[in-house]
Amino acid sequence: MRKPTFKDFLSEEDKTAEIQKRCALFLEKSKGWPLYRGYGGRITALFSGSQEVPIRKDRRPRDSSQFVHGLMDAYFTRKFGVKVRSEGLFATGNFQTAKKYGTPYYTFPVGNFKFVWGTYQGDPVEDTLHWTRKIADMMAVRSEKESDNVTDSVLNEIDWHTDDFVTAIKSGAEIAILADSAIIVPVGKKTYGEIIGRV
Repeated sequence: MRKPTFKDFLSEEDKTAEIQKRCALFLEKSKGWPLYRGYGGRITALFSGSQEVPIRKDRRPRDSSQFVHGLMDAYFTRKFGVKVRSEGLFATGNFQTAKKYGTPYYTFPVGNFKFVWGTYQGDPVEDTLHWTRKIADMMAVRSEKESDNVTDSVLNEIDWHTDDFVTAIKSGAEIAILADSAIIVPVGKKTYGEIIGRV
């Protein structure tokens, strides 16, 4: 017996009618490819069904200093007009990457949304840590007035995109979703299977 797929999940109208209506733009842009986010700790104990979660506008860094986090936000504000690090909900098309952060959930941005992603050379989690460490190391021997130049020199090494959503999902990159909220649904062996790749 085969494991149910993301397409099977979406076909269950009684469970997905709200998603189909409120996340229509995401479903159109993703063309049937799932987006995952890993949640650890308390959130996984709170519910086992779907739930709408607000996307914070004051996200704190998990693995980097607040100083470097601020420098990266300033870079993305200059480049895209948004504080990607503070205001983005980070998700991926790679189930295994999402699993590194906790229990994987299907992630559906509600309504209009923007997204930013970068072309990665290796593991997106390790790459992000590499960039933040590189900025921190360079700033340790530079003055604060050089911070924009330092951040630009590191982050301009990455090919950043705000288009081609399907390629972003298929690449397994971390994708910063910029929206007010998202509907999340747990992906579990007993529910819809551990899904990797397309429907």
